[in-house]
Amino acid sequence: MTELDRFKADLEILGFDETLETIIDGHQCYVHRTSAISGGHLCGYVEACVSDPNELDVHGGVTWNDGLTHITNPKTNLIGFDCAHACDWSVRVPYGRYKDVDFVLNELKNLVSQLPASALEEGYQDDRY
Repeated sequence: MTELDRFKADLEILGFDETLETIIDGHQCYVHRTSAISGGHLCGYVEACVSDPNELDVHGGVTWNDGLTHITNPKTNLIGFDCAHACDWSVRVPYGRYKDVDFVLNELKNLVSQLPASALEEGYQDDRY
């Protein structure tokens, strides 16, 4: 199966500009596929607040630490990563290996396992808001 075939099959699970929600070990998580214009690559996010998210080990490193209004309430902090790196296949960059929904879910499990217990505290107030 080619990377394009894998991508097309994965579109049946999660279409362009759609978000899949799941809970992993008590953390609200999201798998989001970007629009076709952006290449349709996947991103993974977890609702969490940590003092230094750059210390977390996840595919391509943490590339997001803020709110996203198209996924959650803007005051909800999301830590995320994307699958649009040089080694990641996408429609716009058809080289490397396509990272599918299962890959992103596994990376989210990995990310959640690294979070401190305080990352899930209710009532956490980010001073940016």
